[in-house]
Amino acid sequence: MSNTARFNRKGALRQSLVATTTLVCIGLACGASVSASELHPVMSQAMQRDLGLTLRQITALRNVEKAAASEEILAKRTLGSNFAGSWIERQADGSYRQVVAASGPVKPGARRAGVELRKVRHSLAALERSKESLDRSVRSQIVGISKPLDAGIHSWHVDPQTNTVVVALAPGADEAGIDFVAASGADIETVRFETSEGTPQLLAQNVAGGNPYAFQRPDGKTGGCSVGFSVTQGPHIGFATAAHCGAPNRYVAHGGEWIGHFSQITNAYDSAWVAVFPGHNMMPYVNDYFAFNRLLEIRGSVEAGIGSAVCRSGYKTGFQCGHIRAKNVSLNVTNFGVVQGLTQASTCAGQGDSGGSWLIGDQAQGVTSSGEIPVGKTDNCGVPEATRKTYFAPINPLLQRYGLTLTVTQ
Repeated sequence: MSNTARFNRKGALRQSLVATTTLVCIGLACGASVSASELHPVMSQAMQRDLGLTLRQITALRNVEKAAASEEILAKRTLGSNFAGSWIERQADGSYRQVVAASGPVKPGARRAGVELRKVRHSLAALERSKESLDRSVRSQIVGISKPLDAGIHSWHVDPQTNTVVVALAPGADEAGIDFVAASGADIETVRFETSEGTPQLLAQNVAGGNPYAFQRPDGKTGGCSVGFSVTQGPHIGFATAAHCGAPNRYVAHGGEWIGHFSQITNAYDSAWVAVFPGHNMMPYVNDYFAFNRLLEIRGSVEAGIGSAVCRSGYKTGFQCGHIRAKNVSLNVTNFGVVQGLTQASTCAGQGDSGGSWLIGDQAQGVTSSGEIPVGKTDNCGVPEATRKTYFAPINPLLQRYGLTLTVTQ
């Protein structure tokens, strides 16, 4: 690439810079079970508290969420190569509506009652190609030879709501971001920068009590993370959690007893599963932390769409709710590397919740990975929901990766 072409690309990229702020954290534990309907009263209360929703709004949101998946499938089929994504959007009056984006001409039959059809510039395929160029650029790096990815580059993902590929940067990292995008060959017309004040960090810490599991850290000290979801691999029992909480064959303890070891780990997706010794009871529940000694049932793992309300459980920060903001996010985590395939949400969480469970209703969504923590803070619960960021590894790819089966209530 000539210096002139490189300069012109930088100029175009600078025009897309947009400022914002961010944050992050996550976790889970145990207790005795109660029967749960599709949306447990505890989850409804948490959504009212964290999202400022009324019961009527929660019901309306759930109805939109139920129809969203089938509406998206229909939109993909109808719009073909012009499909540019879909999401659930909160309206000015507090109600929710599904939005389908389309690039290029749209046939009259593509419009559906109750679904807003929004014209945009780029197709979803075009955005995903740009995002893949950024991912490929990172994957092509050779350890010890290639220049490491600048720490000021935090994450990148396709954002159908703004019809761009968002690259999140630390303050002052504009040049690094511009160089990163230019070197990748990604379409600069699809890229938008935003500034994130925090720093991506893994969310494990020393054990402080509660219901986490303990693990031996490389420095010989004991660390603590949270159980995600109960799983099986053939006759073997265990639980899903985050990769950064352990290492292959490293033992874990729960309640003061060694109960199993890390069986399989994939750092690139920050996902893992712990094989638990026979004789332990791996329950298909999530601790609500909202009412003492109550558990929420897990009945499946149907993935929710962008804009859906999602809740998480953690022994450090309790039971918190937010909205799904983005999917397939690539996050550059300090001292860990790039983690791919993450889902970004606005849910409040704190350090010590790593590996914990995310759910919508009785459907498992994922396990906590990492997030951006502001300087001097241990959680992001004081940050407005609109600017808060949290990341989790989706549960279905995790299950497929290791040949696991999610344990559900009957």
